[in-house]
Amino acid sequence: PLPPPTWRRDRSLAGPRRGRETVANDLVQPSELAYLPGGPFTEGEVDAAVAALRQAVRWHIAPVRSETVTLDVGRYENVLQLPTRKLVSVAEVRSNGVVVDPASYEVSIGLAQVKLAYGYWGAGFGAVDVDLTHGYASVPLDLLPVIAETATSQRLLAVRAPVMDQPAMVGDGVGGQMVWANPNPLTKRAIARYALVCAGFA
Repeated sequence: PLPPPTWRRDRSLAGPRRGRETVANDLVQPSELAYLPGGPFTEGEVDAAVAALRQAVRWHIAPVRSETVTLDVGRYENVLQLPTRKLVSVAEVRSNGVVVDPASYEVSIGLAQVKLAYGYWGAGFGAVDVDLTHGYASVPLDLLPVIAETATSQRLLAVRAPVMDQPAMVGDGVGGQMVWANPNPLTKRAIARYALVCAGFA
């Protein structure tokens, strides 16, 4: 079977990049986590935790945001899986730079998919651009403990940095892999609820 479409955000809309894509913390403020174990947290700890969570789930989660995603599409694909778990709307789809007639496709808000009524999407790297609006209005409540746990891990990592073999790893926070490595089953289930379901992202 062919791999699913891959995607990358339009850099003009995605914000600054440093190695991996970085987005300012507009998800949660330290005051919203103060009542949770480990609190209060500094702004830096929360920013690092949010960055790690977003890296783990591979999209921004909240708030609602309009942006353009560019998809790498394999041959004989008639369904595009959009990189979101909370699709609000699709404004326009362009295949190889040509606007696709909205009457020729349908959008599933629940599945975050765009399906052609007939034929296939143009194949190739960066073949399809989708202007979409997606994200939750505010941070889902079940993610607040996840962010607090990640911020606590960031704090412990920073304390251990002087005796670690590679203390420089602290610079970019705990990272998405450490978020997934959390042994708490409730945390794992919460992350899974918001992680992208399709593989093969660029």
